[in-house]
Amino acid sequence: MAHYFVYLSVSIVAIAAIILFTYTLVNRHKVFCIGLIGVSVALFLYSFFYSLEIIAPNAQMAYLFIQFERLGIWTLPSFWVIMALQYTNRNKYLNRYTYIGLFVLPVIFYIFALFDSSYHLVYKDFSIEVIGGLTISQINPGIVYYLIFAANNIFILFGNILYVLFFLKNKLYQKRSFIMMISSFIPWLGMWIYTLKLLPIAFDINPFFLGISAFLFTVAMFKDNIFDIGIIARHTIVDYISEMVITLDGVNRIIDVNKVAEVFYNKKKALLMGEDLRNFFPTVVDVIESKTDRQSTVIDVEIGKDPTRKHFRIELAYLPGECKVIIAKDVTEEVGMIQNLRYYATIDQVTEICNRNYFINLATERIRICKKNKLPIAFVIFDIDHFKNINDQYGHSAGDFILKKLSQICRSLIGTKPLFARYGGDEFAIAFEEKTEDEVMILVEKIRRRMMNSNNIYEGCNITFECSFGVCYVHEIVNDVLDVFIKYADEALYQSKREGSNRTTLESFDTL
Repeated sequence: MAHYFVYLSVSIVAIAAIILFTYTLVNRHKVFCIGLIGVSVALFLYSFFYSLEIIAPNAQMAYLFIQFERLGIWTLPSFWVIMALQYTNRNKYLNRYTYIGLFVLPVIFYIFALFDSSYHLVYKDFSIEVIGGLTISQINPGIVYYLIFAANNIFILFGNILYVLFFLKNKLYQKRSFIMMISSFIPWLGMWIYTLKLLPIAFDINPFFLGISAFLFTVAMFKDNIFDIGIIARHTIVDYISEMVITLDGVNRIIDVNKVAEVFYNKKKALLMGEDLRNFFPTVVDVIESKTDRQSTVIDVEIGKDPTRKHFRIELAYLPGECKVIIAKDVTEEVGMIQNLRYYATIDQVTEICNRNYFINLATERIRICKKNKLPIAFVIFDIDHFKNINDQYGHSAGDFILKKLSQICRSLIGTKPLFARYGGDEFAIAFEEKTEDEVMILVEKIRRRMMNSNNIYEGCNITFECSFGVCYVHEIVNDVLDVFIKYADEALYQSKREGSNRTTLESFDTL
């Protein structure tokens, strides 16, 4: 009765291997691992022909079945390594040289086995013994047998080590990687039990132990999708995307990072594990601690100081339980481009003060605020008298020099609060708020006199210049259209020109 049970058990292992192979092949578009397909085929060859070996009627038939078994026995460790490399995201090591290295020994060993009847390098002696109704092969190992045994152990142990490392390093995949790690050691255990002859009968139990692993693979495949490429690919994607990915526990300590984070902080993952996120992104921790929900959030943060300042856009997402993940994208370059675009869109390139459009936008807002708060406002328009003569006599570079000098003089006198812009050509505009009419006129006259008396040395020549000013002062605003204020300031400027230039004219309104 026992021999029927053994035969049935080995046959079930062969059937399980076929099921695993068929499922993997049919779902190859979503099920990960060429190595898994190879392991399934090798396990089938091993277990199926072993089931025939143990019922073989004579030694010749048993030895024939063993020849087919060897196809599975000697290639299975190679496929085991391939599966381990793929599952632990080390595909980059799989190339034709790796495949040659993994399969060259099984091929050489199989060639020796084909001619073993002449040289007896695999088996020195071979016979069979019927025990309990089963045909049990009795062998005296040769040198090639021991070489095969050593190679198989090295390959399987190498694959097992990869699974252990993967389990230890990947907190998010520990359940899945634990199944793989445990399943990987079961066949190795069976190999040593058989080799050390710990059983009372010389029965090859390796197919049973491989069958247990295949069973665990099959159950886990349907239950936990452990070989689903969509799930496994996430880890590879996380490691190789350009953003930093940091996983946090419930108290915002780091429990996992990707390679980008390791490179950015110049620390290995092991050194980052357990660190408080506040040491890296304090702003993000403040946001997390202030949140009352678990909704995803986008946070823009800055790290460091110029010139090494970095800008990051961080997406905060919540995982099941108390864990969180942040994806930090380095947007320093984008922020710099936006700042440059904003600069060129708002700043005059010659004088480095506001341009006309930016002045109009800001001045319109200032008018609205002054109107709301019943505050006075003054607009000053001025230009350089006979500026064309400077360009004609000294050149346009000299003209630009004078425009810059004028801007520097004016800004030094008015400070940074008043709006100051190049309004067009050699025409400039200033907006004063909360100043009395007398204060505005005193300051404008001070600017005019400073410009008139300035020394402007350009290529050895002292270029003098004078300016004419027009001032529109409004005590109470009722009309919030900027063009109206500019119109009266312009009229005052032209009045200064008509009266001989290099002077200031005031248009004052109680309400406008």
